[in-house]
Amino acid sequence: MTQTGINRREFARLAAMGAFGASMSRWFPTLANDTAGNPARTKSCILLWMPGGPSHIDTFDPKPDHANGGQFKPIATSVPGIQIGEHLPKLAQQMEHVVPIRSMTSKEGDHSRATYVIRTGYKAEGPVAYPTIGSVLSKALATPDAELPNYVSIGPYRFLNPAAYAPGFLGPKFAPLVVGTPNSANTENYSDDSLRVRNLSYPQGVNVAQADARLNLLDGLEADFAASRPGVVV
Repeated sequence: MTQTGINRREFARLAAMGAFGASMSRWFPTLANDTAGNPARTKSCILLWMPGGPSHIDTFDPKPDHANGGQFKPIATSVPGIQIGEHLPKLAQQMEHVVPIRSMTSKEGDHSRATYVIRTGYKAEGPVAYPTIGSVLSKALATPDAELPNYVSIGPYRFLNPAAYAPGFLGPKFAPLVVGTPNSANTENYSDDSLRVRNLSYPQGVNVAQADARLNLLDGLEADFAASRPGVVV
């Protein structure tokens, strides 16, 4: 959800090289180098949403010697006083970089309603459609004229409650770019091709030089249009 130094032409060139498919690793170094050289681009958020994933009592909140504790043993971490589940030994060594939150509670007994509460911060009541967390962060942290999407959602599991993944009253401007097939119950079968951003490859018969010429033409037309309307955001 951050602005990138990669311009539209470079984005198209990387896409044509397959940067968003099997060759994705060629794209990441470019973004990483740009981020490292631009301290202003440090605000971002990655949310791993794992429906059906491991319980908190088996991972970050084992509750040892408690009636509601998990079945696995707690282990010490690099932070004195903080223990986590025994199956996370490598993460335990990096706990000084982690902030576990153990104070979150919910009285929602339904997965659908609970999903809405966690992703929006509000109960699913009344006519107001509240925005999901990604849309909120996109509005709060992102740059409106960013060249790349401010909010990307990979294979969102929207089966339980589609409204929990929507931009709500913020509108479609803050909706995510969805990559992959939503609601896939078998995400382990995702391939590079299924996670490819659509419509980024050059059309058949169009090479890089021709695509660059078209982008140059578009840049010129947009510049003329903007110049003819001073003071107007276009």
